[in-house]
Amino acid sequence: GADVIFAERQGAIAAAKETGVLAFGDMVDQHEEAPDHVVTGTLWNMRPVVDHAVARVAAGEVVAEDLGRFCTLAAGGVDLAPWHGGEKKLPADVLALVEQKRAALVAGTLTLEISADEPPAGDAPAD
Repeated sequence: GADVIFAERQGAIAAAKETGVLAFGDMVDQHEEAPDHVVTGTLWNMRPVVDHAVARVAAGEVVAEDLGRFCTLAAGGVDLAPWHGGEKKLPADVLALVEQKRAALVAGTLTLEISADEPPAGDAPAD
């Protein structure tokens, strides 16, 4: 019954293809799995984390630290996958909002709180 799927787990892209809904991939560009259904998705780039870790080791500064700051759009640790024409499947105002928020994240003028906490019951989507 979903209109859109976020493919955070194995099988989500296949389900989108099978049911005809749109999907957003996760971690890698999943366009090739279902070209008519994958709009875009998140990309994870480990290069900023690896470069920092190697530099710290080379400098003899091996310490425990939170590397989350390298996993942001501003640091180049994440991005959106290519649209592959998927942008044509979104309303113009939604696409404009995505681009506006992406630019603010890259510029560092918008930051998102990251939490592994379970969301409060009131934040659950309505059935």
